[in-house]
Amino acid sequence: MFCASRRLLKKSQISHINVAEVSNNVPTGATSELWFRKIAKNADTLESIAKLEKRIEEDSKKTNLDPEIKTVDKQKFSEKISSKPVKKKYEMLKVLSRPPALTKKDKKNGKTEINTGGRFVCTAPLSHFTNVKLVDFRKYQEFQERTKESFTDIKYVKMITGKGGDGGIRFEPSATLKGPACGGDGGKGGNIYVQADPETTTLGGIQSVYCTQSGAGGSGNQCDGKSGEDILIKVPVGTHIRLAIDPGYIRKLMFDNHINIKNENELRKALDAYKVEMKCLPHEMLSIEPEYFMLHRDKSLINDTWKFQDGLNYENNTEEIHRIEPRFQSLRSKFRAYDHRLSVNELTNDKFPIMGLDFNKPLDNPLLLLKGGSAGLGNMHFKINSVNNPVFAKKGRNGITASFIFELKLLADLGLVGFPNAGKSTILRAISNARPRVGHWEFTTLVPTLGTVVMPPGQSSYTVSDIPGIIEGASENKGLGLEFLKHIERSSGIVFVLGMDKKDPLNELKVLVKELKTHGIEHVDRAVIVCNKCDINDDSLNVQEKYKIIEDYIKIKNKEILDQKIEKNKKKSIENQEEINDKDVFWDIVPISAKNNQNIDVLKNKLFKLVFDEGNNKRKTIID
Repeated sequence: MFCASRRLLKKSQISHINVAEVSNNVPTGATSELWFRKIAKNADTLESIAKLEKRIEEDSKKTNLDPEIKTVDKQKFSEKISSKPVKKKYEMLKVLSRPPALTKKDKKNGKTEINTGGRFVCTAPLSHFTNVKLVDFRKYQEFQERTKESFTDIKYVKMITGKGGDGGIRFEPSATLKGPACGGDGGKGGNIYVQADPETTTLGGIQSVYCTQSGAGGSGNQCDGKSGEDILIKVPVGTHIRLAIDPGYIRKLMFDNHINIKNENELRKALDAYKVEMKCLPHEMLSIEPEYFMLHRDKSLINDTWKFQDGLNYENNTEEIHRIEPRFQSLRSKFRAYDHRLSVNELTNDKFPIMGLDFNKPLDNPLLLLKGGSAGLGNMHFKINSVNNPVFAKKGRNGITASFIFELKLLADLGLVGFPNAGKSTILRAISNARPRVGHWEFTTLVPTLGTVVMPPGQSSYTVSDIPGIIEGASENKGLGLEFLKHIERSSGIVFVLGMDKKDPLNELKVLVKELKTHGIEHVDRAVIVCNKCDINDDSLNVQEKYKIIEDYIKIKNKEILDQKIEKNKKKSIENQEEINDKDVFWDIVPISAKNNQNIDVLKNKLFKLVFDEGNNKRKTIID
């Protein structure tokens, strides 16, 4: 036991001290003394405790839980609403201040921006931390109620992890005097994990609040307290998680600034215009730019992490604690190195990527999202020379509080895009195993539906999503807006569905392309135009003439796409140039009648060519 501890401590350095290095299997006085000497030696050379305590105190006064939000007058709102998905953090992040640069000597001594108190201060649009559905609470409730039985693609979730249990202050029974210290360690606070699960298809089962249990306090006979149970949240593949600000806080802000949250157009402009000031942390290896938002954990000051027997308090009863334990003042001073390391560990771990977490594929192992509080040390660890019966132990560390937005983006190979009542749901029924709702009124589809298209032997199956209809002005929140276009951002191609019973289907196609561009899908290089309801025999509708006009438009469109590809390829270096195959599917067209199941097999084959490369059966890359 003693030798094992000696070997362990000899290899360790102060920058790596953690709870795992504390002997937890009946430590002897000699073992505790060895461990304490190691900590004391490092405490003498530790220079950054004062800076760290000052930073902890500052962090507690102003946190990212209630950040400063800079508002602007309505007159200064931009006329354009940013509906494009942000793909790079510096498209929306502005750095206001940077931590002071570290010298070579600092880096050689193991200092980092974290333990020297360095922070980036940045601003980002308020829209990055919320969603219009969440701000209008009644609308959000109605949406959750309407979709809980079928499909939910957005959730606001508040999470709180448990506190670590305090170390126990216990003594072995003795016939005369109280025996040696035997108080066990506290239990760890429960963690929160997230895992992408292929069997989960909706966010409907996710709760609005998750709280893990706190660890129990240590007890006698060197028995550790029970750790709080962890929580595992399973999400569908395609879920994106980003840091959130309490919608109630945002609603009050909007009310105070006379923003009508019922007017989605005005609300979106406000969310884009208002800037949130956030503290950020750098990457561990590349400390040049901010990489993470700081999360908030209530931290005790380094000198205030002790627990005393029978209500004794060192600060209020100095003479009493010195009389009982003469060495406590020295021990408390030297033990700062251990508390310093725990604080640095928390600052290092309590962060979240600025661009969020993307779960694009199933995970074999859960991902730690929030860590519970570390356990406090029992008084059995403080049986050092001259302190045979320590009446003090270490408190457990606090848990962490954070809020997130869970947003589901269906990972379909293809997406059906069209005006309301163009026949998208009927097509999905005809080509796949999905059974979406079908009706003769507009906006029959209220939530996205995913279907799998099964192909003949030798050909792989693929998935198609049907999203609610889009109308002109969707970017201004007409109809159902562009909320559901996120479900086709990762598709291999777009399937435009046109109803040939409409007056001008070509104009509808141009409107759809324009609305997709507004959302950020600017270059649709691969698409199939599905002309539905071509079986209509009404001569007044001129179905054949409309089809010929669309066909001619697609020929022109394909020439434009090919020319753009050739021009783009010329600008690349010779080794990076690609072979452009003009026989590849760019834009294609197919006439069908989904209602009467006419030309459905031809459609399925054309869609197959959108998803897979001809010959090798490999999936194509997603659209830009």
